[in-house]
Amino acid sequence: MITQANAGMNFSTNNFSYTESYVKYCSQCATKAETLTTLGAAELLNVRIYDIYRKAEAGEIHSVATPHGSLMICRNSLVQEKRFRV
Repeated sequence: MITQANAGMNFSTNNFSYTESYVKYCSQCATKAETLTTLGAAELLNVRIYDIYRKAEAGEIHSVATPHGSLMICRNSLVQEKRFRV
C-alpha cells in the first residue's frame, strides 16, 4: 500500500510531456518513494502505457489506485525494472 505524503508536477512543452508525481510511502519498498502517473512511468521505461498496466497487474512494478481511479506507479520499482531490462 502506498500512502500520499506530498505532491508535485512536471510539465515539458517541447515533447508534449506531462508527468505528475507524488511522494508516498510504498509498503513494498518499505520507504517513501516518488510515484508517477502511468504516462510518466511509460516515458521512463520507454514503453506503452498498456505495458505499464500489464506490469502493474502482474506485480512486476509497484502501484496503487488513487481515490479518483488513477493508477500511480512507484519510481523505485521502475528503476529496478529498467535496470533489469538493460
